[in-house]
Amino acid sequence: MKLGEDYYLARRSVFEHRMTRLAKRPDCFPLFFVSNLIMFLRFLCLFAMLLLMSNCQSTGSYKITLKDGRQYLCRGKPEFVSKTGYYRYKTFQDRDALLRADEVLMIEEQGA
Repeated sequence: MKLGEDYYLARRSVFEHRMTRLAKRPDCFPLFFVSNLIMFLRFLCLFAMLLLMSNCQSTGSYKITLKDGRQYLCRGKPEFVSKTGYYRYKTFQDRDALLRADEVLMIEEQGA
């Protein structure tokens, strides 16, 4: 009877053969489920990295034009401090800078 069973198993697909073998040993966790889980986790990590990279874009740059014609580029939107009457902004060299609000003509966002 063993010969007939081997012949029958040889004709079945590899997947069905594995499932039959694993059904006889319920204490063994199927390895192909683990490989599918690993593939899913890889896809999930890739998706998370792409999502983070899309959200980590720069906050945009702004051009501050003064009444005398000078122009300053800054990273991020300038913040008006009403207590002092100055605009505070961050330069591209990562330094804080101040401009008097009465000297500012306009602040416009630059295209990315």
